Amino acid sequence: RSVHGFVLLPPGVDAARAVVEARRKGVRCFCLSLDRASEADVRRIFGHAGYRIVDDPARLAAVLARSYAELAGG
Repeated sequence: RSVHGFVLLPPGVDAARAVVEARRKGVRCFCLSLDRASEADVRRIFGHAGYRIVDDPARLAAVLARSYAELAGG
């Protein structure tokens, strides 16, 4: 379907394309979600290794630190 000449894509398709394009340009993309119910969408957009779900707020700081260290190569 199109609106005003723009093709409307299903939710998440634009985001997935943006992630692919950014990765092609050397940008590391990673998602940290606080919502377990978002896992299927997040996996589709970021890939199996491109996200982490934190559904326990008490673990957030530790997961953030570990994720940053992994992404920064440390």
